[in-house]
Amino acid sequence: MNEITNLSDLASALKSFPPQGDVLAVLDALPVGLAYADASGKILWGNRRAEEIFGHPLFATDSIADFGSWVCYHGDGSQVAVEDYPLLRALQGERQASLDFHYPRGDGRRAWVRAIATRIDDSEGVIQGAIATILDIDAERRAADEAKSAHKRLEVAQRAGEIGTFEILPEEGRVLISEEFCKVWGLKPRSEISIAEAEALLNPDDLAEVQAAGDYGVGRSIYRMTQPETGEQRWIVRRGEAVTGEDGRIRHFGVTYDVTETKRTEEALRDREERLRAALDGSGAGTFRWDILTGALDFDPTLDMLFGFEPGHGPKTLEACAARIHPDDRDAFITRCKLCVETGADFDMEYRVVLADGSARWLYDRGKVYLDRDGNAAYMTGACTDVTQRTLIARRLNTVLESITDGFIAVDTAWMVTLVNKAAEQFLDFRRADVLGIKLWEAFPELGDSELASVLTAVMQDRAPRTVEIEPKRRPDTTIEIRLSPKDGGGLAASFTDISARKKAERHRELLVGELNHRVKNTMALVQATAQQTFRSANLSDAVRRTFDGRLAALAAAHDLLTRQSWESAMLSEIVTAAMTPFGAIDDDRVTVEGPDVRLPAQATVAFAMALHELATNAAKYGALSGEQGQVAIVWSRDAARLCFEWTERGGPVVRKPEGRGFGSRMIERALASELGGDVSLHFDPDGVRCLIDAPISEV
Repeated sequence: MNEITNLSDLASALKSFPPQGDVLAVLDALPVGLAYADASGKILWGNRRAEEIFGHPLFATDSIADFGSWVCYHGDGSQVAVEDYPLLRALQGERQASLDFHYPRGDGRRAWVRAIATRIDDSEGVIQGAIATILDIDAERRAADEAKSAHKRLEVAQRAGEIGTFEILPEEGRVLISEEFCKVWGLKPRSEISIAEAEALLNPDDLAEVQAAGDYGVGRSIYRMTQPETGEQRWIVRRGEAVTGEDGRIRHFGVTYDVTETKRTEEALRDREERLRAALDGSGAGTFRWDILTGALDFDPTLDMLFGFEPGHGPKTLEACAARIHPDDRDAFITRCKLCVETGADFDMEYRVVLADGSARWLYDRGKVYLDRDGNAAYMTGACTDVTQRTLIARRLNTVLESITDGFIAVDTAWMVTLVNKAAEQFLDFRRADVLGIKLWEAFPELGDSELASVLTAVMQDRAPRTVEIEPKRRPDTTIEIRLSPKDGGGLAASFTDISARKKAERHRELLVGELNHRVKNTMALVQATAQQTFRSANLSDAVRRTFDGRLAALAAAHDLLTRQSWESAMLSEIVTAAMTPFGAIDDDRVTVEGPDVRLPAQATVAFAMALHELATNAAKYGALSGEQGQVAIVWSRDAARLCFEWTERGGPVVRKPEGRGFGSRMIERALASELGGDVSLHFDPDGVRCLIDAPISEV
């Protein structure tokens, strides 16, 4: 066998003969495939490993271009052009040419192959041929593809789950971080962060705990950190492991994610639970859970005690619970439970439980049914409260309502009739059973678009009480007074009284008052006519006649005020206005009037009107209203015990105290004081007349 010392010798050996003997054995034993082509491009030979990789024998060809059955593909699936084959590229001058390609093997399986062709030159540099090394890289490429796919899946998972990854390098004082890590921590995009910088972002209390735990990035920890861009504090979870590499170097890998919303939810839930427990403790309510599928019943300690058991020793099944319920309520309780199971309806019922001493306790039980995925009742949770006192009070109230003569009807926020007493039932001629539990508008369709319907709606909306009088269609020639009030907790209540007799009496009184007013006016006219005849025959001055006419007019004005109020009372402000109007001073703002609402009885009204007339007349003749600059201030006030009234004149002529007391002064100081049951005083100050009135409020 010729000695082979270099590629040129190998090329000469392969060109002159197919390998034989030891050469063939050596070449076939190589772990890589070999294929040889001469300078003309003719493939002369391939070893056994090459045939194994390609999946078929390598037959000699005239040229590579004729090897049409050797179809191979790029990674993107496109076919490799012949001129791109490594052997051909080497023969065309490249020192070394390589290509990874997908090759359809003879057994039908596609495999990844790497061909590396090396050009073989002689000592003169003339191309003698090319030899290709054939490598099976299928497992390598598939592993790389799988790694790439896994990395892609990891990136997708990180983005979807908002999970950041990191590698801590403690000896270098830095942390390699991912894009999602930056988002979780609120950092601008970067590939690493120093340990010191990361620690500076942690809450000081949490940092001390993290540092005390040691082993950066190992295990699980949760801490607060402040995002540098926004200053917002967030809750972060970190999970990590320490991995020892082949070089013995320890590497710290881990993930981090934001749990702020979870923490807030937990805190809110804990707060709600604490408030619920406080509310339950404050209300004395007990809670339960009934597993409908297994029949297990669980009471909390409070409900155990409400049922008369020691805490922790309450009933464990619905049957045991029902056994504790009063016999008169037990069947309704069981029926209601069955209805909830069958329909998924909520449980809402009041019933009595019989305690060990034989006494009964009223409970209000409200529960909610929860369904499984198939829509079947799975379990019920709820709460019970002791309503014994409320029930007893309600029963006493019901007894009172049944005994009164006023009608009473109540509705809830949905306008459902919830309560009707016997008087309402009898007066409006209906059966309670026909209206309870249905809407008011359906129970009484005659309401329609009536005025009463509008008032009812207004009370329900603005929660302000109102009173209205109507003539119900169900009772012709009848008038009722309806008093509407909002109920605590929603809805409204209406009580009504038959006021037909009162309205008839009021109409009769109005007729009598009208007749009285007519007669009083006639009497005053007769008095005035008689006085005029008398004054003419007595040759009295015009001033006397005017004084008398003014006083009579004041008396008539007071009577007019009382007539409008059915001779019962009159407002003090109206008395003042009526007395001052004839003097014209109110219109030009020379008289100011100020005071709260005060109502005077009939006799006091007449006396006050006459007194004001005397004061105004005196002011017009001699006082503040006799000139253009004078003013009169009329002010009054009141408290729980007394009325204080003050007439003050200013800006008129200098006042001199009269030597005697005339009719007007006596009438003011004596008659008015007597009617009011108080003190009345006149003061003739140089600046102007003052009249002070102080009377007990009980008289006015």
